[in-house]
Amino acid sequence: MFVISIDLGYRYVKAVNSRYERVMFPSFVSLAETQGLDGVFGSAGTSRGINLKKLHVILNEYGKSEEYFVGERATWTDNVVAPFGDNKVWAKATKVLVATATGLLTHGHEGSLHVVAGLPLGFFTDQKEELAKFLKELDLTINFAGDLATNRRRVSFDKVSVYPQGYTALVFANEDNGIDLDLEKESWVGLVDIGGKTTDVLMFKLGDGEIDFDTKKCQTFDVGTFEVEDYIRNDFQTKYKRRLDDGEIYGILKTKRYFLDGKKLDMTEVIEEARKKLVEKIDENLNRIWGRTRRALSRTLWVGGGAVDLKEYVESDTSMVIDDAQFANVLGGAYLADSNFRVEKAKAYAKMHVASMA
Repeated sequence: MFVISIDLGYRYVKAVNSRYERVMFPSFVSLAETQGLDGVFGSAGTSRGINLKKLHVILNEYGKSEEYFVGERATWTDNVVAPFGDNKVWAKATKVLVATATGLLTHGHEGSLHVVAGLPLGFFTDQKEELAKFLKELDLTINFAGDLATNRRRVSFDKVSVYPQGYTALVFANEDNGIDLDLEKESWVGLVDIGGKTTDVLMFKLGDGEIDFDTKKCQTFDVGTFEVEDYIRNDFQTKYKRRLDDGEIYGILKTKRYFLDGKKLDMTEVIEEARKKLVEKIDENLNRIWGRTRRALSRTLWVGGGAVDLKEYVESDTSMVIDDAQFANVLGGAYLADSNFRVEKAKAYAKMHVASMA
């Protein structure tokens, strides 16, 4: 069965399919506000396929069509929203994000679909069935607007699997999938999965053909890269008496600059300050959860988009951000759904091939 593995992150949506094609775009949605000059100055199409920076989608459900801008394109509008709540399962934006990722990765496929999704450890028990129900009931079509407008693609899943995040990242990181982490057998290892809103942590021991978890030390805490965004927003408001919106914060983190009244502001220093503060908060929580055992770990593995952002602050001789950390959960989920899915092949494919989405 054709697999779509999706990580509906609070900052970015990441997804991969059975053909090892992958997409990533910011978790922003807005109602489409088509401008009269859009066709003059450019559209959503490129010669290679759909431009992920200009996603304009049309959802068709119950005989009704609705148009949305998704990802970076949504940040150009004044009505951008994102599913930021603890429970985002039934948020309209969540439906749009799932449909967009699925539509992008099912081009040329007409058969059955198996979708894999994840939840933070702390939300898994309470929301697993709810997320599975939402995905099973999803039945709509989507097409992409622009010069290379696509035919409608159906978004409906024949099989649904939901796994705890962090665990799927560990599956990806497991050396059995071709990633040599040089982990000592019968030693305790920590894994830290930093997301936008939350951080998941695991403590486990590798045995002969099995993994033993210290369940009391496997938790979720409400600290993530949103802390960096809040720090930048508060610092800017204090200095310049102006509140930045989510789209402006996204732009600052991407370019490390901001133009105010025509003057270019270098935002590098405040970003670094914010990231150092975030590392301190994560460190405090790790000490709280792992306690004295933390010093007895043979290795700490860091995954997630937040780990990529903080790599220079968290890596040491015994602490490493694994390769492809931002896609760790989706690649692990794809492997759990289909044991023929090879992580090493997925990594090699990502380096040498850009999927045509049209």
